[in-house]
Amino acid sequence: PLGPSLRQTAAAVRHFEESARIGRRLMALDSKESQIRFNHPISAWRLGDALRGADPLRALAAYDEAIAILRPLTVKRFSRDLPLVAALAESTFALRAVGRTSEIAPRLREASEICQPYRERSRVVFETCREFLSRAEAGVALAGGRPKEAVAVHRAWLSLVDNDTNIKEADEDLYSAYQLTLRYHL
Repeated sequence: PLGPSLRQTAAAVRHFEESARIGRRLMALDSKESQIRFNHPISAWRLGDALRGADPLRALAAYDEAIAILRPLTVKRFSRDLPLVAALAESTFALRAVGRTSEIAPRLREASEICQPYRERSRVVFETCREFLSRAEAGVALAGGRPKEAVAVHRAWLSLVDNDTNIKEADEDLYSAYQLTLRYHL
């Protein structure tokens, strides 16, 4: 859901599962190695994204694995915070699909608390965090029968980001173009 599809979801799932298997093995071999603790959750988060439409329960397990590894990391920087915010926010779609809606608000609150300090420190990181969060917040509003609120959330994100920069990036990069058109579509 976060990028243009090559319609190879099953192959992507196999690759992400293999990456997760390798990541778990490496973490078991060396409990002090930190780089794998940054890399492995990204694979788990992306596995969740790939599974979410077809198997939300397995997707949720992948998101939860990413969250469980990232939360205790003491280094609070964008390389930890962005994937944690993404996994927390994206997991809300799977939570809703499996009927565990009471868990959504705490995850969005945690993600927002992680994201907020970047408003002053790094605009790019803040905008990226808000991209994940705002899609999840709008999804909650829409699922709750509040479409006007969902539209307002999407518009707020679009007004947050620099439109000239977005247009330039969309002109030069397929992924950026996809992201921008997806947001306008939503």
